Amino acid sequence: MSVVREAITALRWNLLMRVAGQVLAWCMTVLIMRVVTPADVGLVAMTGVFADSLNTVAELGLASFIVQAPDLPRRTLRQVFGLVLLFNSAAAAFLYACAGGIALLYREPRLLPLVRLVSVQFVIAAFGLVPQALAMRALNFKVVSAVQLAASLSNVGLTLVLALQGYGAWALLIGNVAGAAVQSLAINLVCPFAAWPVFSFNGMRKVLSFGGKLAAGRLLWSFWSEADTFIGGRMLGKAPLGVYSVAKQFASLPGSKLSQIVTQVAFPAFSRLQDERDTLRLQLIRSIRLIALISYPALWGMSCVAADLVLMTLGPRWAAAILPLQIIAVIMPLRIISQFSASAIQGVGRADIDFENNLACIITLPAAFWIGSRWGVAGMSAVWVVFFPFLWWWMMRRSFAAVGLTVTRVLRETAWPAFAAAVMCAAVFGVGLLVPLPAGNWRHAAALVLTGAAVYAALIAAFDRPDAAMLLRLVRSMLPSRSRDVAAASNP
Repeated sequence: MSVVREAITALRWNLLMRVAGQVLAWCMTVLIMRVVTPADVGLVAMTGVFADSLNTVAELGLASFIVQAPDLPRRTLRQVFGLVLLFNSAAAAFLYACAGGIALLYREPRLLPLVRLVSVQFVIAAFGLVPQALAMRALNFKVVSAVQLAASLSNVGLTLVLALQGYGAWALLIGNVAGAAVQSLAINLVCPFAAWPVFSFNGMRKVLSFGGKLAAGRLLWSFWSEADTFIGGRMLGKAPLGVYSVAKQFASLPGSKLSQIVTQVAFPAFSRLQDERDTLRLQLIRSIRLIALISYPALWGMSCVAADLVLMTLGPRWAAAILPLQIIAVIMPLRIISQFSASAIQGVGRADIDFENNLACIITLPAAFWIGSRWGVAGMSAVWVVFFPFLWWWMMRRSFAAVGLTVTRVLRETAWPAFAAAVMCAAVFGVGLLVPLPAGNWRHAAALVLTGAAVYAALIAAFDRPDAAMLLRLVRSMLPSRSRDVAAASNP
């Protein structure tokens, strides 16, 4: 089976499992958000700033090395396992010791026990890293997706139960720890790595060099992607930060899930194609085009129906999240494309470009968010639309050059989906003015969503038949084999 066919099969399993799990997980998450308060979400966001950054250092890019390396002796795997246990245990101890300082930094004493709870995740996650990386290397996403589905449902299920009992921020964090435990246990049951760790650095120079560069880039990414949360917590307080975090989470939700589904498969697939640059470029362009066809209407449509989405799902308590959601959702397609391109350049071994791109972000974005915070939550949200596109252009020009593409060509490939989505938004806006119903009414929301879907589908079908055919082929490839046979028989 070719790499492309293996990637499509892996993508099908990843998509099917993710969609099945996320439908239920999203419903339960909505219930959770209706129970917890903006202050609870703000506290959890504060813990995440440091925990997420430290998680990048603890992993040290070792999982990505397992996926990307052309040759992988068993002793090297055992050494990687030893390093993972060592680094993650050190990270857990460090975060536990720093909990008091983090609470003082935010002037929030309730963070002390919350941060200490989060530190436990590092030790738990260490035991699942090697077997999951080996499964991804083999493009065995049937197993990986099933494990992640079980972990996700365990997380939101326990979180919902605890939230209904009034545990607030504790519910959100205990659910995260439980999900991490289920994921590590499940991957070891279905794809075990039966070997003792070797605690030795001998012969690990190449491993640590690649992993170190990748981890450094991811650490910088973690810093700049959480810079708005840190600055918002310091400048605005936990309740406004909770509002901003929920708006950003909602705006990121379709994009992050699409990005996780696609990039998780893309990295090992591009690693296998690193010596076939023509094929790699072709598949990269096709993938970006497909991402644009899905992300532009989904996210710009979310911006159009933000009022209905927030009021119907979260309730009037979260009404302040409507405006930042409308703003942030607009820029999310560019973030998805940048995350996908990072998988491509990492797959061909150019972790240095990823590091330099993230360094540029960490130098510029925190200052932009600090200035934006003077205008509250809306000002911080506006930074994404006003400043990020210029930074995106600079980063993508360097990234695409590494694989022989130009950012101009990529923009040409994505121009039609963006135009069709803009026409869709204009139609939705017009219908919104004509429908005599208030925002938050399900009939108002249905009218807008159906209008948007019909207009976009009609434009793609009438004026972009190659893309319409590509989407149809994708849908057919995602179906189980028997369903594909039926579909083929009905469409000779």
